[in-house]
Amino acid sequence: VFKICDVASNIMPVIAGHDFVLYGPIENAPRAFPLVGMADMIVAEAAKAEHDIEAEEPHPILKMTA
Repeated sequence: VFKICDVASNIMPVIAGHDFVLYGPIENAPRAFPLVGMADMIVAEAAKAEHDIEAEEPHPILKMTA
């Protein structure tokens, strides 16, 4: 249960448009960084679909997609 709450608390600020996320102890970084990047990708896809706004470098959507 703790990991699910941890994941949700890490991605909610990104979905809300925040640029800075306090993810907790440094030990959480390997789990938090990819999840926050994925949430940022979802926001970028929505911005492109709804408002035709392209992501710019160094956005995660340009680095994490094939």
